[in-house]
Amino acid sequence: MIKNIGVLAVLLMLIACDEGDHRVRSFPKTVNLNEVKRTAFLPTLESRVEGDKNGIYAASLLMAWDELEGMVDDSIYDVESIDLKRMINATSHINVLEEKDYHSELL
Repeated sequence: MIKNIGVLAVLLMLIACDEGDHRVRSFPKTVNLNEVKRTAFLPTLESRVEGDKNGIYAASLLMAWDELEGMVDDSIYDVESIDLKRMINATSHINVLEEKDYHSELL
């Protein structure tokens, strides 16, 4: 039994160490977010997830918003969109990453 476990462990290590195919791989096919029916893409952590949907949140959206916010005029604050209002007031993304952990560049 112990011998079998040893052989299995060696096989698993060999499989895990396989260098595999290093050719350049293309990105997967793009998906229209409107076609993803059971997933909600959340602009803030405070956004609601409806019923039986899964939620995806990325702090990087709010980090990018913080940088873009200074480039738009003040009329952006006179909005009806609840999600945009939440983005303007959001703080949940602050200190999620340290500056050394990412790079941003406005073009």
